[in-house]
Amino acid sequence: MDEWLILGLFNIMPLLLGHSLSKYCRHEREALCFMENLMKQMLAKLGVAVCVAVTALSGTADFASAQGVDIYVNPGRHRPPPPDYDRPPPRFDRRGCDPRQAVDVARSYGLRRARVVDVTPRRVIVDGFGRRGPDTMMFANVRGCPLLGR
Repeated sequence: MDEWLILGLFNIMPLLLGHSLSKYCRHEREALCFMENLMKQMLAKLGVAVCVAVTALSGTADFASAQGVDIYVNPGRHRPPPPDYDRPPPRFDRRGCDPRQAVDVARSYGLRRARVVDVTPRRVIVDGFGRRGPDTMMFANVRGCPLLGR
């Protein structure tokens, strides 16, 4: 049985390799020895190729693993978020025109002895004295207190 296998390989190998085995060996045993050496060389080259491929792929695995996937095995490593994590941050700015800011703006426009007379949802009214006598200024009741009119 082994002899038939060796003879079959002896006849097929020239077709696979593209050259005749008769150049390298004269007998079936020499052909078997040659094929063993050939297989060892191919396996060694294949092993080197696999090592190079694994090394190249391990270098790209670092970049691929930076996708935000975290696996925690130990429950002590991950702490729960603080209790106010989902709440929006507190707002410290006021939604309208602060009456003190309206008085300051009126003074910067030249109104003396300025005081707030009325505050409505739409405007802040400030009275005082200008160069020609009593004067009234109206400011929008929004952030920044823009002047509506005199």
